[in-house]
Amino acid sequence: IVPNPHILCSAIGDCKSDASPLQATQFEADVRIIKQLTDLFLEGGGGGNGGESYNLLWYFAAKHTASDCDEKRHKKGFLFTMGDDKCHPDLSISEIRKVFNDTSEYSLSNEELLRMARKKYNVFHIHIETGHYNDQHIFSEWRKIMPGYCTIIHMNDIGYLSNLITSIMSVTSGAGINETLKCIDQTVAERISRSMAYIQIENNKKN
Repeated sequence: IVPNPHILCSAIGDCKSDASPLQATQFEADVRIIKQLTDLFLEGGGGGNGGESYNLLWYFAAKHTASDCDEKRHKKGFLFTMGDDKCHPDLSISEIRKVFNDTSEYSLSNEELLRMARKKYNVFHIHIETGHYNDQHIFSEWRKIMPGYCTIIHMNDIGYLSNLITSIMSVTSGAGINETLKCIDQTVAERISRSMAYIQIENNKKN
């Protein structure tokens, strides 16, 4: 779907409570990404305050990344966040300074952060369904923030995550959902079909 992809991975926490709420590798196209992934660590904080700081990655992507697809080919890259919690509604002036050492004149809402990130990236979110009683409420909140650009996958199907991501990328590039699912192993297609049903991006005119 994307020849010679350059991949950046990130670990996201909670900027309201964690010491290291955002960690990121560089963009890599080879096994160097493995070494950088082993340098990321799970802080284990957060919890109990109604969300996590997925919006840190939107700010980071908009303000602190550079890529050939954007600068040389004038095409958007892909940005996927994933997790099992809601997103805090904004980034405050102090949070932006704390995490990025950037100066902002005002807090940035999620709508503003998404608008900034979408100038360079196709932005999606995948909610990990854990079986918790609050799953559907959390997912409904994501659908309010990113209608058509967020979906859900059960933790038992996490092995199909890469198939889901590449299928979303295929649809974003203009393929129909049914067409995309027919091109992959049908056992896999059956497992991710529910997830793909939530993806309804603006440039997808096919069923």
